[in-house]
Amino acid sequence: MKRSLRRFTLFAVLVAAIPSFASAALDVACGANATSVVAGRATNVAGDPVQGALIQLRQANKDTLHAQTTTAANGTYKICTTHDTYDVRADTGSGGLYATANQTITTFTNPAKTTDFVLEYKLNQTITPQAVSIPVAGSSTSVTWRVQSKAPAGTQMRLTLDHLGATVLMSAAAPAGGWNIWTYTAVLAHPLPEGFRWAKVAGYDASNRRITELGQDPYLVDNQAPRFGPATTGSVDCGGSHLAGPFTPFATTNPWALITVGVCDPESNFGRSSLDPYTVSAQIFDPNGNPVTTGSLILNQLSIQYLPSGPMSLGTYQFRFSIRDHAGNLATSPQYALLVEKSGGSVPTLSGFVPGNLGEGSNLGIVIGSGFTTPASRAVVAFYAKDADGQGDLSFGSLRVRVYGPDGNTLLYDYDSSLPPVCSPVQAPPGNTGCFNQGTGRFEASGFSLFGRPPGLYSATASISDHSGNSVTRTWRWFQVLTL
Repeated sequence: MKRSLRRFTLFAVLVAAIPSFASAALDVACGANATSVVAGRATNVAGDPVQGALIQLRQANKDTLHAQTTTAANGTYKICTTHDTYDVRADTGSGGLYATANQTITTFTNPAKTTDFVLEYKLNQTITPQAVSIPVAGSSTSVTWRVQSKAPAGTQMRLTLDHLGATVLMSAAAPAGGWNIWTYTAVLAHPLPEGFRWAKVAGYDASNRRITELGQDPYLVDNQAPRFGPATTGSVDCGGSHLAGPFTPFATTNPWALITVGVCDPESNFGRSSLDPYTVSAQIFDPNGNPVTTGSLILNQLSIQYLPSGPMSLGTYQFRFSIRDHAGNLATSPQYALLVEKSGGSVPTLSGFVPGNLGEGSNLGIVIGSGFTTPASRAVVAFYAKDADGQGDLSFGSLRVRVYGPDGNTLLYDYDSSLPPVCSPVQAPPGNTGCFNQGTGRFEASGFSLFGRPPGLYSATASISDHSGNSVTRTWRWFQVLTL
């Protein structure tokens, strides 16, 4: 089963439960509504009281906070409650010394429940680099494991490394930012097999007692470079349902076309370090062989997209992309070609009319009331504008939308694309504002409301062009039976 490289910390659980309240009895301070009490004491491994620890009662399996308090100077606490099963948690906060501890209790069988905590010091482990590439004989990489904790400076930090199959002692380093620091450096060299390993670390005192939580983090040997999709059709398989699709489009009439090429990071013995978004680059040449140095590169989960900063010239463009994964493996794509043509291409389409088009037999072309229950539910005039050559081929400023009254001549609405878009139809503002999302193609005449209109036959006309000069115009009609 494949695992992606990520870091996480395993919180320590309860080390021991040493009753400090021989009988945590109910008393009058709990009040008449309490049927049970949870009390106890929080200490560290040395037995010192922990003051200010947040003790929470959460309903088991629901994670619902039921009650909470903080420990006193002597580490004690008490929470009055009712019969139930609880997760009891002790937490000193993100800036605290100790790791979160928890245990599950029930007060059904024992209404006076003693719950003590022995808290372990927090620690945070970092691995630099966390993924390495050692693909050929003689290749190696130095890796450093670093732990910071507020455990005492004399704590012995024991680090167990999977690739060594052994436990080593970390060296104390100079404190930083109020934290004590321990480090260990090792060299990972070829032919160490690919895949995930685990680094486990814990701190011990002079009596060989574990006084910190257990830290466990992965590190990865990844020798596999990313892979790019083909130049025409098909895809490249990187395993685990990660597919790199082809370069598209290879020809377009849209001078603003969005260029997309698939890219994926292959598995390295069921692990992958993932693509590094800061290493994406492209070499682009225009039809005259001049380099193109403007535009935007976007890395998605399984593709790289290029958006030109201006209209592309007619002719053939050449593209070559490169990227690294987090292990440092470099991949360079094959050379892709894009032909920008002057004529042809797809004609835009207008569809999904709201209200429905009576002329096409739509039952939704009869509007029975337009107020309904709230302004947000009022009927709107809307549709979708699409272009098979890509939504970027649509010329935003060419969109026209007009609505006419029952007499067929009175112009009620004339969309003005130069106005700031108003995309909330909760209460339609006056004027010719509208909301056009070019990415989805959805248009709503937000400046025109059907609310309060007299009954009758209404009509709307919409038109739009693309950058190649292809255009479409549609008219649809609806009958408003009643207004509310």
